[in-house]
Amino acid sequence: MCARLMSQSMAYHVTHVFGEMDTPGLEDLGAVLDELANADQEHFDVALSHESGWTLSVFADGRLVLENVEQRATERHTSGLEPLGRDKNMILGLWTSLAQGNVDQVIASLSWRPGYR
Repeated sequence: MCARLMSQSMAYHVTHVFGEMDTPGLEDLGAVLDELANADQEHFDVALSHESGWTLSVFADGRLVLENVEQRATERHTSGLEPLGRDKNMILGLWTSLAQGNVDQVIASLSWRPGYR
């Protein structure tokens, strides 16, 4: 029972558009994504990172980057999304899946291309 509870409560954190980090509740992830409305040339993405090392970054230009910062050659990307428009709920679903440790679900959800762009 203890192992089951531990696997369900794996840690995650977000990086806000101006670089601050914290751990909002899943219900508050939409507000983090909304910060992209204030993006500029220096601050242009927000991200959710899971304790497994996987991070899903969302860029104001509509690009998503999924990577494991602890493993080499895992980076993949997709583009052409509207994070503050029609794709917001889909992106929030991906972040929620990643926050819960469902990396395989995130990978299977989109057509990813290798690399950062």
